[in-house]
Amino acid sequence: MHTKHLFIDKTKLIEALKNKNKEAQKLFYEQHHKQILGVCYRYFFNEEDAVECMNDVFITVFEKIHQYKAEGPIEGWYRRIAVNICINKLKKELKRKKLFIEEKEREFYQLSDTTNDDSVIQKDIPQQIILNMLQELPPASRTVFNLFAIDGLTHKDIATKMGISEGTSKWHLNNARKMLQVKIKSYWAQNNNEQNIFKLK
Repeated sequence: MHTKHLFIDKTKLIEALKNKNKEAQKLFYEQHHKQILGVCYRYFFNEEDAVECMNDVFITVFEKIHQYKAEGPIEGWYRRIAVNICINKLKKELKRKKLFIEEKEREFYQLSDTTNDDSVIQKDIPQQIILNMLQELPPASRTVFNLFAIDGLTHKDIATKMGISEGTSKWHLNNARKMLQVKIKSYWAQNNNEQNIFKLK
């Protein structure tokens, strides 16, 4: 019998994963790799790093599948794993390269740490274009924007996870929003569709 028919029921598939069934793992990968890779792409510049992160996510999911309690969609459960793995990888890299602008440096650069309420984003821009815009942001600002605006973390959570201050997190969010605003206005100017811009909440 075909593997997909064996595990057509999600509960049976998860039970098979808990028993380390190789066919179940293969099917789970086929069903969910695009979603997980999509999360990883938002945090990394290139395909190699994103794929490496995705593979680490699947390894962790298969190792910790017994911790999944089916209290919510499994997509939400593995998404949190994916975000945490991305954070841990980026935290080391960003700290090593000193890419975060810390609070004590903002005065020197004459930078504000206030969130820009007039930032804009476009609901009708193709997803790949938005992804490209995000990937063009400075790594630290892109990471904070992803965590705050897309993955729903607070500045306190981001500060704890990334080992930075809340003020540093707020500045990088503001910086990302300003840069995206410029990119999005440029996009619509080129596409003669300035009317489709709306405010980022």
